[in-house]
Amino acid sequence: MMLTREYFGKRIEGNRIYVGIDVHKETWAVCLVDGFGGKIKSFSQSASPVQLLRTLEPALRDGLDVICTYEAGYFGFEPCRILIEGGCKCTVTAPSLIPVQIGNRVKTDSKDCHKLAICLAAGMLTPVWVPSRRLEYHRSLIRFRTQIQADRVRIMTRIRARLSQHGLVAPAGKSWSAKFMHQLVAVSSKIYELDLIQKTDLETLENFNKHIKKITGEIIALLKLPDYCAAANGLLTIPGVGPLTTMKILLEIGDFSRFSKKGRIEAYCGLTPSQFSSGEKVRMGHITRCGRSSVRTTLVEAAWLLVRSDPAYHQFYSNLKAKRGGKRAIVAVARRLVGIMRRIVLDGQNFKPRELTA
Repeated sequence: MMLTREYFGKRIEGNRIYVGIDVHKETWAVCLVDGFGGKIKSFSQSASPVQLLRTLEPALRDGLDVICTYEAGYFGFEPCRILIEGGCKCTVTAPSLIPVQIGNRVKTDSKDCHKLAICLAAGMLTPVWVPSRRLEYHRSLIRFRTQIQADRVRIMTRIRARLSQHGLVAPAGKSWSAKFMHQLVAVSSKIYELDLIQKTDLETLENFNKHIKKITGEIIALLKLPDYCAAANGLLTIPGVGPLTTMKILLEIGDFSRFSKKGRIEAYCGLTPSQFSSGEKVRMGHITRCGRSSVRTTLVEAAWLLVRSDPAYHQFYSNLKAKRGGKRAIVAVARRLVGIMRRIVLDGQNFKPRELTA
């Protein structure tokens, strides 16, 4: 039997309230609708999930399903976790998959939260997977290492570019060993200002190297934890997949069981081709590049090592390369590789080499 109740000065039908939240650093715009999309209340509050829980307390106390959502982005998953712990159901919505009204030129916070609530009630939003706090803390190690590596490359480029700018020749070779960096100092030692700048950048580079080494050790140490041990042991049996690659895949993908069907994990990693079809015309385009680029980079790097280590996959790559080119061939190997990883993790098995075809 459908009940009619009164909340926030309005009578609503059903036992669900849908809450759209437009999150910002200082304030949140919030809109509540009932199960039929009827607007109950729209308001602005401070950026606090605890304060929102206090507002929703009457409905939660009466046993209503309060379902909230906000867009994924800068504020992460912590508001979602707090709302769930407070008794709400909450999802984090993929911003790129929110329906858009073509021609609508008016965008305000109140309209955005209202649209989120309406689309949530209609089942038109695509949620992203929310990792546990523990997994997110571990994942931050991987991402911090990637950030340091990018900073390190920028400094290396800057040091070389500065020498060229002042008409100086960098030492031969590409190695950034201790000997190479000592030679760099000698090149600019006769110019005081340049020598000071170069030494400062080289000290920063050495610090980055120390940080990368330390963070790498912490990441590899995670292999021994019960959360990852069984899955990691299976992935490490894949030729060319080492400890660091294993932890990158396990931490970035998270729960492999959420990919219930073949092909979904490949699409999640952005390794499946885009498609443009109309009528009788079917055209397959480049890969979608969905998800994090660092995951695709890791899978492609692992695919190259697999091709060089496993004769069957080398044959598969060579045959496809002759037909479609090297880039498409290695992407196809990476696509198969992530599917194999899924099966290894879910089935608790080791890597099984393919047989060579005639």
